[in-house]
Amino acid sequence: MNNWLKSILGIYHLNDFEKDIFRTLENYLDGENLVVWRDQVGRFNRVERVLVDDERISHGSVSFYWMNGRKSRTDFPRQFKYELEEEKIAEFEVRGKNNSIHIVLWMVDGVFFTMHLFSENKIFQPVGKYEIVSTKIYI
Repeated sequence: MNNWLKSILGIYHLNDFEKDIFRTLENYLDGENLVVWRDQVGRFNRVERVLVDDERISHGSVSFYWMNGRKSRTDFPRQFKYELEEEKIAEFEVRGKNNSIHIVLWMVDGVFFTMHLFSENKIFQPVGKYEIVSTKIYI
């Protein structure tokens, strides 16, 4: 099934690396934060990735949306508690054979929105085996 049809049908695909980051975060969450996380992630039906080695970008990103037709919804029934418009949810350090990736998950107004990936090599997804060597949770 092509990506256009998947977005129309409300289906999106996480790659194995993204699934691993999400599972790792879930291992650190409990109570209401875990309920909110699962509710929000379960509603996403569109993902946009910018993971190219390009001088014009400082980092890679994976952004998540709950779409209704062509409009992104922001009226999530469950939201994280927040004080600022944009806040970090978590940070991860991932090391592979020849690369290190620093990942920051962000929320906007209590809703998980994007994953920023930083790498000196501008390789934003691991090639081969990798290990999540550190995790910091903010919520």
